Amino acid sequence: MDALPRQVLPAGMLAFQKGSSCDGLPIVLSGRIHVLLIHPSGRERLWYSVRAGDLCLASASSLFDRGPLRATAETVEPTELVVLPQAEFDRLLGQSESFRAAVLSTFSRRMAHDLRELYDETFLTAQERLAAWLRRAEPVVCVTHADLAVRLGMSREAVSRALAQLAKSGAVRLGRERIEVIDLDKLTS
Repeated sequence: MDALPRQVLPAGMLAFQKGSSCDGLPIVLSGRIHVLLIHPSGRERLWYSVRAGDLCLASASSLFDRGPLRATAETVEPTELVVLPQAEFDRLLGQSESFRAAVLSTFSRRMAHDLRELYDETFLTAQERLAAWLRRAEPVVCVTHADLAVRLGMSREAVSRALAQLAKSGAVRLGRERIEVIDLDKLTS
């Protein structure tokens, strides 16, 4: 990996775009990338984030089947990375048990996470989904309603209504781009 050229991408730069060919597996050394699903209307949904030590599943998936990328990735902050080419990815999968285990473990964790989100989206109300997310988050979250909507796959209006209901119940305290959980028990009821 030390022989691979390092790239430094500024915040807000596309790392890759849906439909393009996959040049290799990006390995983030520092910074963060958001992998997004983007509808032709422009509506976005955060699929997952890639930080130092994480693997990019959208890229790995395209490397497995040699197909186009199925998502778009954008840097959230200045990000340093290297790109592991297809041939080296294939070689490591075949020869390195630890690399193969890391790839499979990442796919397994992502599948478990995505199944939990699919369950939540299918069976929970907007308020219940938001409460579930807040239970897993930090006690104080600094986020806009629009960013939270992208993260949860909801409309901004639905997020605002659900937050207002949670604030009215005494579960959270709202501020400008700030949500503070003040009663965890009220998030579970």
